[in-house]
Amino acid sequence: MLEPAKVSDVGVGLRVGVKELLQGSSQLQDVLEASLNDGVNLIDIVNTIGIGRVEKRVNKALRELECRDQLFIITKGGVRWDSNGRMCPDGDPDNIQKSVRDSLQLLGVDTIDCYQIYWPDEEIPFAETMAALKELKKEGSIRYTGVTNFSVDQIEKASEGGPVDFVQFPYSLFQRQAEKTLMPYCNKKGIDTFAYGVLCRGLLTDDFLEKGALEFDTMQSSLAHVKENFPLYRKAVDKISGYLEKENINQPLASSLIAWTLSHPSISHSLVVAHNIEQVDVIASALKVNLSSEQADKITYIVQDIIGENLEKDFITPPHS
Repeated sequence: MLEPAKVSDVGVGLRVGVKELLQGSSQLQDVLEASLNDGVNLIDIVNTIGIGRVEKRVNKALRELECRDQLFIITKGGVRWDSNGRMCPDGDPDNIQKSVRDSLQLLGVDTIDCYQIYWPDEEIPFAETMAALKELKKEGSIRYTGVTNFSVDQIEKASEGGPVDFVQFPYSLFQRQAEKTLMPYCNKKGIDTFAYGVLCRGLLTDDFLEKGALEFDTMQSSLAHVKENFPLYRKAVDKISGYLEKENINQPLASSLIAWTLSHPSISHSLVVAHNIEQVDVIASALKVNLSSEQADKITYIVQDIIGENLEKDFITPPHS
């Protein structure tokens, strides 16, 4: 089993489309194998996506590649589907126990490296939810506990029931609310952090730079501000690209901006979803980018100067909102 100190600074989010699930494609296994070959040993999955089919596909890949001990696996739960087909938080201890045991079975593993509560459930005391994870940790079903999308106050309350080893939250060059309270809190408490959504659904990529267009995903309704401020985002990406070229940083734009997140002392790891091996290569290339503090600050200044108050806008919103 990998210890946190040996986990790569970047991680790959494994997501599988409906078409791949139905066709039995090897895409996920190809992505996982490419990640290992590129020195990325951190993977992030969600047990609700594909109703457990993603975890089953990971199970198959782990067996065929014989790589379980080479990976640090994060999976998430503490949610349920409501009658309208929406994913909703469910921090009930019984649901947590069931979700973890389901994940263990679907993944075909004895222990999950890190299990995180996906979204905070305001109807259940956070301490009760974390107490359930604490028991599962004690029995060896999980090694580390964590939360995703929790505020500082919610983390504090959850900690009353059990330790919060890791915190995951959205953070990128275009979405920086976490800098105000969450990141300083985690830094002070010595909690390792995972940033996700670091490429702003494709805005901070070479594809956007070259095409000037963005294919909005299924959450497009929550991204109205991107459409409204499209010229500003495009201008910022153009100017950043020009600056990186001037500084002779010859890596993909996305790689450089993943590296920007890692330049912040309060970010332990950055997670990026990869759908193919080419995207894995871009993610792994972030490990080759060594931004100086002056370069990181200059990129920050460029964006603040152009985007301004729009840095307070969300790119990630609860699916149940």
